Order: sequence, then structure tokens, then C-alpha cells
Amino acid sequence: MAIVYGRYIPRNGLVCHLDPGNPSSYPGSGSTIKDLTGLTGDTSISGLTSYDSTNRLLVGTGNLYLTIPYSTWMNHVFESLTGSWSIIQWTRTDDVSYPRAADGGYVNVGYGSTTTRGFDWNHGVGNLSTIRFAGSAGTDVNAASSGYDFDQTLNLSTVVGLSTVHCRALWWDRNTNTCGAYINGVDNGSVSMSAVSGFRIFDNGSIVLGTLYGWLHIGRKGTVLIYNRKLTADEYYQIYISQRPYHGAP
Repeated sequence: MAIVYGRYIPRNGLVCHLDPGNPSSYPGSGSTIKDLTGLTGDTSISGLTSYDSTNRLLVGTGNLYLTIPYSTWMNHVFESLTGSWSIIQWTRTDDVSYPRAADGGYVNVGYGSTTTRGFDWNHGVGNLSTIRFAGSAGTDVNAASSGYDFDQTLNLSTVVGLSTVHCRALWWDRNTNTCGAYINGVDNGSVSMSAVSGFRIFDNGSIVLGTLYGWLHIGRKGTVLIYNRKLTADEYYQIYISQRPYHGAP
């Protein structure tokens, strides 16, 4: 565990750390942001229109997204049939009218492919009340008619409003075959991923945060933390409560 600039950032299992407010990660301008763990190459920023220096946020009014390039740690985290992972983002969404959505993303490519493994998530279309998890195990499983091998929707108990900075933590535990979310440090439950139990869901791809298959993100992005484990409930909460002032969250 660690405290960084008054913010709680657990070090155990941290494999990617992007911070728009840290000059070592982002100097305040430009189209790349560096991983402070040193485990990943430069992440590209697409659709950046300005930088909010007060709240340390990347701002996009068209389609803002990050592309984290492939690194070998991704195999250990996402290809394993056991263990767990967490993707934590500080984010804000300003518009969810079609084709805009609430900061979705994907790891590799999981949709409509019978040969490529991957998964994705979409946090709300029309509002921010659900998170849809879906993906494919490639040739290991017969693709469903929807183009996915699994497709589950988590109904959220913590629903944030538009133009509100918040902390979203997604997790997947392959030992229990469940996937879930914490919003602003609050446990919002989980859904079953038993459809791909025992199947690999990663195939040496990149991670894209903010867009997927034509859905766009208009809003802002802050710190990104990726872990090779599911954190404890207290860790998710402490990350939120300690970093809230850093990104100007209510």
C-alpha cells in the first residue's frame, strides 16, 4: 500500500498507472501519456481538445479515448484462467445521446469475431444506470448470434449524473467466474461469467478506454489504475475518497 501526494494508491499488483496530473506521466499537453509503473509503452490520446489543469483531466468534445499498447503483463493478467483484475478510472461523461455512451472500452477485440478473443464494457446508453460486459473466447466457443460468447448487464445502484466526475472500478474474478463494479467506492454487485469459464479471453491485443465499435465518449478522463488482482472493498473506497479532491469530484 502507498500514499502518493496525499492520495491512496495501493502498489500491490499495480501494472499500469496513468495520471494526467503528474508531469512525469503527462506534461499538460500532447497526445501521449506515460505509465508511471514503467511496464507499458506510451499510451496515445485521441480526440483531446483541451486540458483541465485545475482538476487534472483530459477533455474531449468529440470522441476522447486512450489506447494502451500491448505489453507482456497483459498476458499474465487477462489470459490467465485463474486470478482476477481491476480497471479503475476517474471519468466524466457529458452526453449519452446516440451514438455517444458513458466511457466504454475494450481489451483486444471481443465483438463479432469467431477467431479473436477479447472483451468490452459499455457504461450506459441514454443514462449511466448500467454496465454491459460482453466478449468472445474466439474459436474455443461457438459465437452466439449476437456476436458475443457472453453478454451480461449489471444494473447499478449508484447512478451518477452527466457532467459529474466519478470513480469507476471494474473487476473480473476468474476463480469465481464473476464480474462487477464499484462506483465511487460503493459495491454495485456482480454478474456471472460462467459462459466462458475455462476459456481464454485475451489474444495479445491493446486496451482502449473511451470508445468501442462506433460508440463515442464526450467528457473527461483522469487517473487510470490497472491491477492484476481484485482489490478489497476498503481499497476501492480509499482510492475514491482520497483522490476525490484531486480530480474535483463532488
